[in-house]
Amino acid sequence: EQLHDHEHALAAAQDLATRAPDSRRAFLARIAQLNALHRFGEASELAQQRLHARTNDIDALRALEYILAAQHDYAGAYRQGLKVVASTQAAAMDLNELAWLSLFFDRDGGPDIDTALRAVQEQPKNLAALHTLGCLYAEAGKTREAREVLLQSMDARGLSEPNSDFWYAFGRIAEQFGERDIAIADYQRVKPASDAADDSLATYRLARNRLAVLQGVRPTP
Repeated sequence: EQLHDHEHALAAAQDLATRAPDSRRAFLARIAQLNALHRFGEASELAQQRLHARTNDIDALRALEYILAAQHDYAGAYRQGLKVVASTQAAAMDLNELAWLSLFFDRDGGPDIDTALRAVQEQPKNLAALHTLGCLYAEAGKTREAREVLLQSMDARGLSEPNSDFWYAFGRIAEQFGERDIAIADYQRVKPASDAADDSLATYRLARNRLAVLQGVRPTP
């Protein structure tokens, strides 16, 4: 997994699953590697099998959400995410994931700020949730709130200046103020994930999409 050698990582996970069929770790590893290899049909079947064997299993519900997101079906992933957060086993991370998904498609009602606020309220010190909330505020044009939350998140991380994820958010704020050149410069500071398989929900994809809009070109699929 650390080497991003997805074929061999999948083989190892499948071997582990054979030895320990109930292993949650093996299940999650198989889903991740199948997604990385774009074997989405197999991943969906695996998740459905687990869901059939374990009614409302939270890991299977999450897996179906991740599979849709990996295919860039963000609206579908969001709908599946609603099922995840409705589960009694859901956690703050699921609320954060649902809110984050709303940045990737044109959702009725705009970015899901309410869900992001719930995630922060459940875990006030969750740095990922604070970052998500800041990005959603920026997307919605609530620039003052966005800046306050983003600076709070940066301070909690011990950052004296933005890192790749935060440059996207500040670029979005600049764009809301009509500062096109500053926004472009900020978006260009966002670095891609170390593994292309992680691109579907990466901040880099959001930045790339905004660059495409500002520069008048079609975003790369």
